Amino acid sequence: MLVEERYAIILKLVEERGKVTVPELMELLCTSKETIRRDLLFLNKQNKIKKVHGGAMKIESSLYEAKYSDRARVNLKSKERIGKLAAGYIKDFDVIEIDVGTTALEVAKHIKGVQEIKVITYSIPALQVLIQKKEKGDFTGEIIFIGGSVDCQRLMTSGPSLMEQLKPLSFDKAFIGVSGLSDNGPMTYNINEGYVQKMLVNNSNEVFAIMDSTKVQKRSLFNFCDFSKIHYLITDDCDMPDTIKKSLKENNIKWIK
Repeated sequence: MLVEERYAIILKLVEERGKVTVPELMELLCTSKETIRRDLLFLNKQNKIKKVHGGAMKIESSLYEAKYSDRARVNLKSKERIGKLAAGYIKDFDVIEIDVGTTALEVAKHIKGVQEIKVITYSIPALQVLIQKKEKGDFTGEIIFIGGSVDCQRLMTSGPSLMEQLKPLSFDKAFIGVSGLSDNGPMTYNINEGYVQKMLVNNSNEVFAIMDSTKVQKRSLFNFCDFSKIHYLITDDCDMPDTIKKSLKENNIKWIK
């Protein structure tokens, strides 16, 4: 098979599925791991795809966010692992905040074995999961849902009412999803959500930024805080640029992966 034919097949699969893995491409194209990696590196340099650990992703516009249901399917295994790692930091009697987004949802799904916690969220999917887990006995304590105008695309509440309710609250830990991580710090697509996240960061004793490898060196619309405000960065196994590694070290951020 000609190299141009491989490129065309890879691009078609990435467009259709959103993500492909190296083993999938090896089997489909009947070629070696080294060849597939070279192909992905070339297409990545051409800005046709985004190379990630173990495969490649479709490049999305940095100013546009896909629908919640579409995002939920992307890199799901990595998000599950990140959620499990993050939930492991939740202790008895903690007051925690769980942000909106598909990675933050995995934190809610993995809460287990903790007593008398308070969980605050403005994420509708997270609320549903938390109710189910509390009924199962995975944790005891209180669930506090912060209301406001309902954003049906992002499955969250928003608006002035949300901000007013969050303003006086204080958290032991905030688990905040990141849409993009640049040299300037974590970013989000949505300005309104960005202001909420900014408040959450300022109101929390410990800030956990959570994201999968597709968000690395991806600029988004709103920079909601700088690196000095983050205490933990929890990711999958990703290639972090040296500039960001330097910022993590300078700000004593614990990078968990």
